Amino acid sequence: MNKKIVGFLMCMLLLIPVLSSKVMANQEPKIEIGKIRGRSTLISGAILIIEIKNIGDADAQNVTYSTRIKHPVFKILDFTIEDTIDMIYAGDTKELTSMLSWIGRLKITVTACVPGGDPVTKTVHGFSILSIIIIFPE
Repeated sequence: MNKKIVGFLMCMLLLIPVLSSKVMANQEPKIEIGKIRGRSTLISGAILIIEIKNIGDADAQNVTYSTRIKHPVFKILDFTIEDTIDMIYAGDTKELTSMLSWIGRLKITVTACVPGGDPVTKTVHGFSILSIIIIFPE
C-alpha cells in the first residue's frame, strides 16, 4: 500500500512541471498598425505620428515599414518614406514620427511587415495646411 502512495506521489511530482508550464510552441511576432495621428506645431511644421505594435508572442526583428503620402490632385507631391525597425519586443509599441509640410487633402497609407510574414496595411485620410494637420476618424 505504501508503495502505491509513493508511486502516485512521484508521478504527481513529475507532472507538476508539465502541467504548470506554458506551451511555448509556434511563438511568432504579429505586427499591427495602431493609431495614425498628427500633431500641429507652430515652429517646426506638422508632425505625423504612427504606431506599429507587436501583438504576437515573440520579438519582431527587422520590421520594414513604408509610409506613402498621396495628394488627390497633384501627383507630383506624392512621396514615400521607407525604413526598418531593428526590434519590437513582444507586446511593445514603436512610435514613429515624421515632419510634414503639406497643403490640402492627403491620403496616408502605412504598410509594415516582419520578414517571412504577411504585410499589414492601414490607410487614413486627412487635411493639412503647412503646420496644421488633421487626420479624419476612421
